[in-house]
Amino acid sequence: MNPDTKRRRPSRPLAVTPAIVPCQNAPSVQDGVNRSLALCAGITANADLRGFFAARVDSAVGATLASAIPCGAPQASEVVVAELGLQDTNGILRQSWVRPRQSSAGLGWDQLYLSAQSERPYRADFPAAHTHLVVLHVSGPVAVTRGAGKHRRSQTVPAGGISVVPAGRELAMELSQPLETIHAYLAAEAVEEALDEPIKIADDLGTTDPLAEQIMLALNGVMRRWEPCARTYVDHLTMLLALHLAQRPHGRYDQYGTRDRLSGLSPAQLAAVRGLLQERLAEPVTLADLARAASMSVSQLSRRFKASTGETPHRYLARMRLEHACRLLRSTSLPIAEIAACSGFSHQEHLTRVMRARLNTTPAALRENV
Repeated sequence: MNPDTKRRRPSRPLAVTPAIVPCQNAPSVQDGVNRSLALCAGITANADLRGFFAARVDSAVGATLASAIPCGAPQASEVVVAELGLQDTNGILRQSWVRPRQSSAGLGWDQLYLSAQSERPYRADFPAAHTHLVVLHVSGPVAVTRGAGKHRRSQTVPAGGISVVPAGRELAMELSQPLETIHAYLAAEAVEEALDEPIKIADDLGTTDPLAEQIMLALNGVMRRWEPCARTYVDHLTMLLALHLAQRPHGRYDQYGTRDRLSGLSPAQLAAVRGLLQERLAEPVTLADLARAASMSVSQLSRRFKASTGETPHRYLARMRLEHACRLLRSTSLPIAEIAACSGFSHQEHLTRVMRARLNTTPAALRENV
């Protein structure tokens, strides 16, 4: 990758997302993550690598449990965030032979741009992008040719096949038949942040990669049934995809080992993270926000926070919100709906559902028994 790539990166558009967060369960996303957890246990014989991936997927599972996790309170204003978009791609999606079905545009995803589309046969060259491109072939088999001259190669790619084009790499492409695909454009710094060092991503064409396939399907499921409270889940899936790209051939994951996995946050770092969680109890909080408070990368924050507390940041915040609601129910006469809102729940029914699931009671019953 050209070292100047990051400096030439264009400005990202601003996505305006509503701060009122309705939460619904998304079984298809949960199923996809559960399949990923099973797959990551079977695709590698390396115990450390397998355990590390399993921990990542487990964190993602925790973020999907909408019935047990508060997802933010109604806010009077909207949240404006920078996001990855079409301007961060190599231009394939702008072509007339591509018919987009849905994309993550407007969802505020700042490390990943996702798009699902139909592609008609074509032959074209595309400039290098500053994002890594991962393509999932949803349909197939289909013959694909990539490269030119001595680097030209052709392959019949089955449904479920994965192709990768690293950031900074020009692309010459020929598609022989109509194809359904999902494209994920991953910010190069997200992959480097996953291992806290420069990473070389391998070019690939149509390989079978069950874990990458399930991550892509899970991301697509989140996009199709988007709810703002799933933002932390998207962060986890993006990090998992980045880690997986880094450990593929020519990556550096094997050199990572177990470094830093069990060391926790310093007392000052833990206090800073807890302080931010307490301060924003009624608002959505991203892993990036917490990482900035602790002055470390997102991947370091996730590992070290769990080592210090025994919980992922999202589960920890969920417990804080529930405990805060219980305190208000016992000590004040505020309406239950107001307590739900100021404790980070999207509505009174959400608080009731979580309290019943975790404490086997309801807000009204808890208040009556004081």
